[in-house]
Amino acid sequence: MKGSGGAIGLTENPAALKRWTIAGPEQARILDEFEEMNNLTEEPSFHSHEQGHATRETFHKQVSNMYDAIESLGTRS
Repeated sequence: MKGSGGAIGLTENPAALKRWTIAGPEQARILDEFEEMNNLTEEPSFHSHEQGHATRETFHKQVSNMYDAIESLGTRS
């Protein structure tokens, strides 16, 4: 359940914390019920695009480029 101000907003506002602690479990129950009714409780069998070889290669290249850029900044006299 998303709220304004995040966790800090909840801890600093007693009324918001009370609403969250009362509504949170009910929202979870409703969501579970919805997932069961629509057969959404099973884990999907597909893999995320982020798990692909090309994505990992791109990430590796980007990290390497960033490292080189930062290293070049430190070598100036």
